[in-house]
Amino acid sequence: MDIDVFQIIILIIVTGIVGYIGGLVGMPLGPLRLFFFLILGIPPLVAIGTNLAVSFISVISVIWPHVKNSNIDYKVAFLFGGFSLLGSFLGGVISENAPMEILIWLITFFLFISAVLILQSVHFKKKKIETTQSIKFFNKNIFKYTISNFLGMLIGLFGGATGLVLGALRYPILINYLNISARKTSGTNSMINLFVAVFGLSGHGLISGISGNSHFDFKIFMPLAVVVSLTSFWGAKSIGKFSEIFLLKLLYVTLLVMTLVMILRQFF
Repeated sequence: MDIDVFQIIILIIVTGIVGYIGGLVGMPLGPLRLFFFLILGIPPLVAIGTNLAVSFISVISVIWPHVKNSNIDYKVAFLFGGFSLLGSFLGGVISENAPMEILIWLITFFLFISAVLILQSVHFKKKKIETTQSIKFFNKNIFKYTISNFLGMLIGLFGGATGLVLGALRYPILINYLNISARKTSGTNSMINLFVAVFGLSGHGLISGISGNSHFDFKIFMPLAVVVSLTSFWGAKSIGKFSEIFLLKLLYVTLLVMTLVMILRQFF
């Protein structure tokens, strides 16, 4: 497809800003990029696949700072992230036949709910009730991971079909439901996002090979990949400069902006 210099410049600027913020909060923030892909006239399937590939580069760029600073809970990443990978692959496979408008509205709704839940955790904290009974704790953990895995698979399915890793929707589950700290959540979510992007791209590659429809544009991808790798790494490296409360506030504000962007995307 043909793309002019103006379109590339706009996408580079957006990707740079989004990359830095995403590096701080542990999310590629794909919905913000996808909005600009679509309003600049890039075909939906190409926008979806290319955006997911840029998200993959974004996540690769932030992993090392999180590993170095011990910001990843590997147990949670494995237990919670596994079903997200399957969902993302299946989402990529069904992307050409998925009811896209319905999925976008569902994602928009969940982004808003995620913002509200994190806002609540910052400004309206509830007292935690601890239990000393190991059996109850064990059973509670099994129930928690069963529910979180089901939600993770749904999030993966929605994201794979729409070219998004949807780390934003996993955030409130990790923070409010699995009780992970903001810093650990940022790193753990980044680890999950990395493999979600890989499996989602695999699904898109498979269906693209079968149908013959293009899901990727190399000319758009290359400049955005370079920019997002630099700014995302910078953001992740800067995470220690900010307090946990600041990161949570930045997160829910970002989620509210993403919600607004997704609503605007439906009308333009």
